[in-house]
Amino acid sequence: MYQRIIRNDFLKTKWVSITLMLLILAASMLVTLAMMIMINLSGAIDHLMVIAKTPHFLQMHTGEVDFERMSSFAKTREEVDEYQILTFLNVEGSQIRIADQSFLNSVQDNGFTVQSEKFDYLLDLGGNRIEAKEGELYVPINYRKMGVKVGDTANVCETTLKVAGFLRDSQMNSPLASSKRFLISSEDYEQIKASGKEEYLIEFRLKDLKEINSFQAAYAKAGLEENGPTLTYPLFKMMSAISDGMLAGILIFISCLIVLIAFLCIRFALLTKLEEEIYEIGVMKAIGLQHRDIKMIYLLKYTLLSLIGCLFGWIFAWMYSGVLMKDMRDNFGTSLHAGKAPFIGAIASAAIFLIIMMFVQHTLSYLKKISVLQALRYGTLQTKSNSGSCFSLSKINRMSPNMYLSMKDIMMRKKQFLTLWFVFILATFIMLVPQNLSNTISSKEFIRYMGVGKSDIRMDMKQSYKISESLEIAQKYLNEDREVKKYVILTTAKFKMLNKQNEEIPVTVEIGDQQVFPVNYKEGKPPITQEEIALSELNSKELQADIGDQICMKRNGTYMKYEVCGIYSDITNGGKTAKLSSQPIAYEDNMGSILYIKVSENAQPKTVSKKYAELFPDSKVSDMKEYMNQTFGETMNSVAKAALITTLVSLGIIIFVTVLFLNMLIAKDGYSISVLKAIGFSSRDIKIQYMFRLLLIFIVGTSTGLILANTLGESAVGSVISSFGAGTFQFETNLINNIMLSPAMMLVAVLMATLLGTKEIENKKIVDHIRE
Repeated sequence: MYQRIIRNDFLKTKWVSITLMLLILAASMLVTLAMMIMINLSGAIDHLMVIAKTPHFLQMHTGEVDFERMSSFAKTREEVDEYQILTFLNVEGSQIRIADQSFLNSVQDNGFTVQSEKFDYLLDLGGNRIEAKEGELYVPINYRKMGVKVGDTANVCETTLKVAGFLRDSQMNSPLASSKRFLISSEDYEQIKASGKEEYLIEFRLKDLKEINSFQAAYAKAGLEENGPTLTYPLFKMMSAISDGMLAGILIFISCLIVLIAFLCIRFALLTKLEEEIYEIGVMKAIGLQHRDIKMIYLLKYTLLSLIGCLFGWIFAWMYSGVLMKDMRDNFGTSLHAGKAPFIGAIASAAIFLIIMMFVQHTLSYLKKISVLQALRYGTLQTKSNSGSCFSLSKINRMSPNMYLSMKDIMMRKKQFLTLWFVFILATFIMLVPQNLSNTISSKEFIRYMGVGKSDIRMDMKQSYKISESLEIAQKYLNEDREVKKYVILTTAKFKMLNKQNEEIPVTVEIGDQQVFPVNYKEGKPPITQEEIALSELNSKELQADIGDQICMKRNGTYMKYEVCGIYSDITNGGKTAKLSSQPIAYEDNMGSILYIKVSENAQPKTVSKKYAELFPDSKVSDMKEYMNQTFGETMNSVAKAALITTLVSLGIIIFVTVLFLNMLIAKDGYSISVLKAIGFSSRDIKIQYMFRLLLIFIVGTSTGLILANTLGESAVGSVISSFGAGTFQFETNLINNIMLSPAMMLVAVLMATLLGTKEIENKKIVDHIRE
């Protein structure tokens, strides 16, 4: 009996059933995709770090190293499992050319190294430790996107090498890492050694990862070499995961909203179905059918719909996950959890199925409210409603009858239209939040979240005995150059600060005039006097220092007190930095200088940056647009890909739900439609009435969604971004897109859905309903 009833119901409401199933399928697919991406990403990064034996603590250092003192320190620390010092030969991009591709404009510190003996291995694409032969060059996997191919000829410092393959670097894979390692043989390394600047990677692997913080404090207290960035195992994982992790995060966020939309549509469809069949339900109750038997008829249908939707959602997610995870596989290789991911995805789909069934069970409690007398006498559930009584045609002389009837119907059935209004809000939210995030990351203003002010050109000068002379020459050129509007010189140094436990914490400090190109401050202002200091947000949290607090910083062997004047956003150097005003700095503390340049209105940043790159070949000069593209390119692409997916999903939801809503509304309004036709309204008039209703709900819904996307959406995304150090995150919205383009696309989707959904009106025959 159940089988026949369900089959007949499917045939009668096939489009409604298909639409609901597609919504469930979309929700299941996106949840499953997000879970599979996160599981595979975590497993791939872990797998790469395990087989590469990534260091737990890394201190990059430029300058001399006391190898004996370093070895003695490593032996005295019980938490140290292994220790080594690797060399990294930093070579200027102008001296690197592969095929026709020059690395002159690369913003990365491109260096050459030989394979490690103990740990921190460089691996091929099969996950194997590479042994480079003489004349062979292994290139970081990131550069494959630049067009580098196996077999290409490379010229490095006048030495000819051949690209033998690509490598994965567990600590420098991420575009956020400022350095990239090329692997060559020890013979080739010795040949080009004189043409580059040798740096050291001081690396430790600990017996227990929990000891990283205490070991870092001990290293700083020992006064060992630290003229360079300090990096740790958790930071390597965070930098590796940010691009693909952001894509997974967006998918989870959107899939949760789609699940909510699916719930609303299921509830609306189910209540409408019960309302339509209330007479039949009354008859079944009158002849003695139990509540659970009537409930089972509807429950079995939605069980079947949910089961098919969740099953195919899992299948499609499994089929298309490979496309979304291509970059992840290239960067990190095989995931430790690759075999588990489909099962985790199946669990996610099963969870969606169970939640939907619980929701359907709850909605079917409506059956208990239906009394036999009410159902048989009125054929509907009687409710008190006078919402539309304030609408009188005589009082609205200038309103057309079609508009009047549309508005009155909305007021009379506002609960039903409230469902559609909420769907439009969520669809707008789904579309605009990822678009706004993509616009923000791609905008010029995003550079201010990286602890850098908004400028046009960046010039990096590494510390050397010639740096003072180079800076003087650069200042002279910049002062006389009419294409330069303003510039600032900021010197980077590394000092130690005391935390609340009186432990010394190494911090990268930027010294110079912080008012020329101010960064994005969450609180306070840039340092002006020499007694003031600004802290990055993550640094202020670690030091537990707020505006007005005093902190101690060790300079030249003496602790000096500074007052915290500002807290700013920074997602570089692990997000733990500080800023000081212009003041003298000892040579041994100097890690190099960066010049930020703003060009005049008529000048082109690319042209000016090229000019200064030729004038200062030992410096790294790049326009900020290219710098952002090379640093955040993968993240931008991931977010842009997610924004495109969510836009298509949003439009699909609008079409599906609007058609579903109209089908159910028209099915319920069959008698009303016949009456309107009988008194002279044409099918076109009735279609216009439904269109008016949808447009009114659409305008209010999209307007509400637009406001929420730029307030609540900004807060939600900001709370995630702030975990990386950007505490003052704000959307950079594209007004043309937000106010015109996106609403226009949604409007077209609504109009298309209205044309499809109102076709049934023409088939409504007056005589059929008069018989009733």
